[in-house]
Amino acid sequence: MRNVLSELWHNIKSGALVNLILIAQLALFFWMSATISGYFLDISPTFTSNNIREDAAYYSMFYMPADEKEYGEMANAAGDPEYVSNLDKAYRELQEELGEHYLAIKYADLKLDYEELGRAFSDEELLDFCASSSYPGYYDPSQVSLREVMPSYGIGDINRVFEGQISRINPTVIAHFGLRAKEGRMFDGDDFLFHRGQKEIPVLLGSAFGGKYRPGDILHGYLYTDTFDLKVVGILEEGTVIATDQILEKDGRPNTLDHSVVLPYFFIEDVPETEEEKIFAQFNYEEALAGTVTADLAAPRSQINSIGKRINNIYVRNGLFPISLMGASYGVQLFKQESEQTMRIFLAASIVMGIMGISGICMSMITKINANMQRYAIEIMNGQSLFTLAAAFLAEIVLIVGAGMLFTVWMMEGRLLFLAVIVSLAVCAMLAVSLIVVRKLWKIDIEEVIRSEE
Repeated sequence: MRNVLSELWHNIKSGALVNLILIAQLALFFWMSATISGYFLDISPTFTSNNIREDAAYYSMFYMPADEKEYGEMANAAGDPEYVSNLDKAYRELQEELGEHYLAIKYADLKLDYEELGRAFSDEELLDFCASSSYPGYYDPSQVSLREVMPSYGIGDINRVFEGQISRINPTVIAHFGLRAKEGRMFDGDDFLFHRGQKEIPVLLGSAFGGKYRPGDILHGYLYTDTFDLKVVGILEEGTVIATDQILEKDGRPNTLDHSVVLPYFFIEDVPETEEEKIFAQFNYEEALAGTVTADLAAPRSQINSIGKRINNIYVRNGLFPISLMGASYGVQLFKQESEQTMRIFLAASIVMGIMGISGICMSMITKINANMQRYAIEIMNGQSLFTLAAAFLAEIVLIVGAGMLFTVWMMEGRLLFLAVIVSLAVCAMLAVSLIVVRKLWKIDIEEVIRSEE
């Protein structure tokens, strides 16, 4: 063991500068390979199992900032004058390019008029319409009036708001879940368009509203920046469900829309001019763009991964931050400005760098062997084992590759999926170099070396 350490120390001292250069080169290779390969590999997104539709699977899309700097940039993105325009273009392209694969389903922050609903329903009846509530237990109407619980906003003609179960959907949701109206109609194409100065919004009501409201009736509510007339265009069939198992009742049954108000996500037809119009458009599009990807349950991961990349490319080319699938690397700063074609160029560059790194280690080791050939021959003739020399070189290889790997793991903040890629590359690099170096050592002809020196 002492001889191995002695040889290792001699090798490190004789090539310290070269070793540092090789460590830096390998670290860059590992980093580029891990981040860029994440873009192309079939990395499974978040999967929602046991869905309402047994023939479909749903995949969550979300932002994943690479670091605190990127998180800050995302938080300040709304300050960009083109931000709302970019959101508009991205949402339109998603609808056009992904079609049936993109679902926008989300709870909405629409505040209804409590006084208005209170004329149609008793407080006890309204409990079933409240959002994010688990009754009984959350509130006892025999002790406190619901009117005292509902927030007082004083928005326009609305003095006290009712926070109900509100959902928003895009056109794909209607076809995908086969939504039907038992009265009136479903949303049509014009219902998804919003024009400047519009004060009326079409809504669908759950079946529980059916005894009190009919198509053509008007409710009132506050959405984002203004109060609107909510015109009922249809009453949904009882038991209508658009949610996956992400939202379930306590007994495991799906949470229906029977007590919900459903609004469309809009295509804003006019360029926003006032600050209120910009905020309305921004919130509308930001929520719509945080959607869900759907595909056949038997669809291969490669198909889902391909859909995710198409979404990511839409975001990037419209000046938005990329979205992430679970475990993928779209949040890395590098992808903010690069297209898929450029990614392929970077991937090729990382492969070339890897070949250069491995070749560099091999050349460094072989150069050391050739430079110390006579010393090795004499040591072997004096009883030194060839295994000792091989062990010293193998230890040096492990140190060089390991240092590059550890530095890269530190840069990647220890993310497990990237760690797996980095470790795999490091092991392959060590094996490749070790085989070449050991083969070189075993080919040393001691007698020939001694004769050549004489």
